[in-house]
Amino acid sequence: MISKLKIFKETFFIVNIYAPTDYREQNEFTKNLSEFLVRKTDTPRLIIAGDSNCTLSKADKSGGVVWKSTNYRDTVSNLMNKLNLIDIYRKLHPNTKSFTTNLKL
Repeated sequence: MISKLKIFKETFFIVNIYAPTDYREQNEFTKNLSEFLVRKTDTPRLIIAGDSNCTLSKADKSGGVVWKSTNYRDTVSNLMNKLNLIDIYRKLHPNTKSFTTNLKL
């Protein structure tokens, strides 16, 4: 879902996603999402919320679960870098053992 929001003279795009849980579909989903966002939004004014179905950092794992890089996690990370997005929850709570997938410019 995508919404275009205008506040005074500023326009923002809010996108809600739910990425597939099946690893065989995740990279294709991210590729399509990236192409769509570049075509349909002003990426410097982009906010993404929802569920990417992956943990983005070691702080997102708890209970002795080993965190390791995966192809999909790297793809999501690359998309975030390409669009200059940050995980706002992780930025505000760098040491909390929890996670969210809300991304903000």
